[in-house]
Amino acid sequence: ALGSGPEIGNLKAIAAASQLCARYGMDSISAGVTIQFAMECYERGLLTKEDTGGLELRFGDEKVLLQLLEMIAHRQGLGDLLAEGVRRAAARIGRGSEDFAMHVKGQEIPLHEPRGKFNLGIGYAEGETGADHLRSVHDTAFATAESVSLKSLAPIGVYKPIDPLVGTPASMHLFARSELTSLLWNCVGGCFFVFAPRGYFDLDQFVEYTRAVTGWKTTLYELFTSAERVQNVARAFNLREGLRRKDDTLPKRFFEPLEGGRLKGKSLKREDFEQALTWYYQIRGWDVQTGLPTRAKLADLELEWVADMLGIAP
Repeated sequence: ALGSGPEIGNLKAIAAASQLCARYGMDSISAGVTIQFAMECYERGLLTKEDTGGLELRFGDEKVLLQLLEMIAHRQGLGDLLAEGVRRAAARIGRGSEDFAMHVKGQEIPLHEPRGKFNLGIGYAEGETGADHLRSVHDTAFATAESVSLKSLAPIGVYKPIDPLVGTPASMHLFARSELTSLLWNCVGGCFFVFAPRGYFDLDQFVEYTRAVTGWKTTLYELFTSAERVQNVARAFNLREGLRRKDDTLPKRFFEPLEGGRLKGKSLKREDFEQALTWYYQIRGWDVQTGLPTRAKLADLELEWVADMLGIAP
């Protein structure tokens, strides 16, 4: 996000920017996406030198990148606004800037492209905390029958490869199952890059390690049910705060054609995205209109108290 986003090719400058983020405790993805948003606003005339304190926010200017990071960290000048992230910055700037404010639910988009990884886009959209590249598995890892990642998911009922560019009931099945691995690693503190499907330790080995460390006589089914329970409680929190299906979406830009590269001209189609989201909801046991978990689903997860809290009818 500190390199390709603001179009910085100098590795030393990118490393220096990363060092600043680490020093100040700033997320490098959010910082980079917010700075590229500011640069685009400047190039479109939505921000002027008066707004920027005299800086010319041009893509490719590594000095500006480093200056803006300092300004954000210390909330100086324009940095005070950018420190709030792209959603709040766009709300203040207005004039169409919301269309290229790259976030979901206020969390800036990682630099993995949903127009080339359809399932990843669904994960960005429905995630309780917004766009998260570690929450979502990456479609290209499951594109062939020989894929190690694909074979590693056989214990949870995933067997067939998918087309990374298309959303189907089968690909939503793969996504719904594989997503639970990321949720499970978050629950127990497991490393994403050690265990399946990203790593080479398989799911049965993970169960063995969990038993050895905790003394629990647990099973793969019990662990994955726990991950699904966590997901539904987190979703219930968002729903209680007013979020609904309309918030499970992506920035407008992803529904526009790519301007270059091997996928030039490729865009997400709104109707395809919404249909895939409906399939995903159905697999999860969520109401396709509102995104609310059904009472039956919550009862299955021993979470009827959540249904009572949300006022979900039988």
